[in-house]
Parts: sequence; C-alpha cells; structure tokens
Amino acid sequence: MKKYNTRLGKHALMTPHILVWKCGTCTPDSFQKNCVKYPSTSYCAPPLQDASISGIDILKAGLLERCIYKTYQNEDNAKVWWDYMDFVKANCMGKSYSAECSNRGLQETGIVKSRMQGCLEKSQEFYEQERADLMNVHIPYFPAVIINNRVYRVTWIR
Repeated sequence: MKKYNTRLGKHALMTPHILVWKCGTCTPDSFQKNCVKYPSTSYCAPPLQDASISGIDILKAGLLERCIYKTYQNEDNAKVWWDYMDFVKANCMGKSYSAECSNRGLQETGIVKSRMQGCLEKSQEFYEQERADLMNVHIPYFPAVIINNRVYRVTWIR
C-alpha cells in the first residue's frame, strides 16, 4: 500500500482504520483481554490469530497510529506514518506488542508524542467513530481496504 499511496500522492485519500466492536457475548476473560471499558460503554478488538497481541493492545496501537496519521498527514503525504508502520511491522509484530517497542518506533521515526496529546486524549470518541465507520461501510473482514467505495480483503506480508 505504501508504494501506491506514495505514487498517488494527493490524488488518493488513504485513512487507516481498525476493527472495533461492542462485545455483548464475550466471556469475562475475553472481555478483560480484548476490551477497553468506559463508564457508559466498552469497545473491543479481536486479538491477533496467534494471540500474541491482545485486543486491548490493538485498540491502543490503533489510536496511536491514527493520531500519528492525523498529526503528520500533511507532512510529505503521511511519510512519517508509513515510516512508523514499517518500524512496527519489522520490530514489534510477531512478538508480544509492547509500549516500549512502540516508543522506540516513535523515537526512530522522529515522532513527537506530545504533538499528539490532544488526539490521544480523545480515545472514546475515536473508538466510537471507528465502530460507526465499520458499520457504515459493512466491512466483513479485517484487514481490508476500500477503493471507490468497494471493500477488498488485504493480506499482511511480513
């Protein structure tokens, strides 16, 4: 995706999303590992298939990634976001995802976390919007990409 986004530049809109849902039938153990709870509601994400990364970590990573994208999107066509995603894919995936690895990625790519503070503080709004977006476009699987309002399945290549 990076090479296509780079080639298309401002002629294409690319916005990262994550899979967020409300889990009404989760077991207590699953809920604790995969959901973020707020006073009035909760949001959940599926763990990776090999369960090395919990749903909670996926939610936190998704929020951080979206905030990086929103904060840096006008700087060289989101190059900073792509650089961070490349670092995470190469260094943090396949292992147990951790805040330490993510923070190393921020440092390596020159991302200043304090620039994103306002965005990071709006986590509940972010999760609610992600869930609404998922429902609006009827994404049946994840990861997916939407091109010209049509959903395509994406396979991550390591």
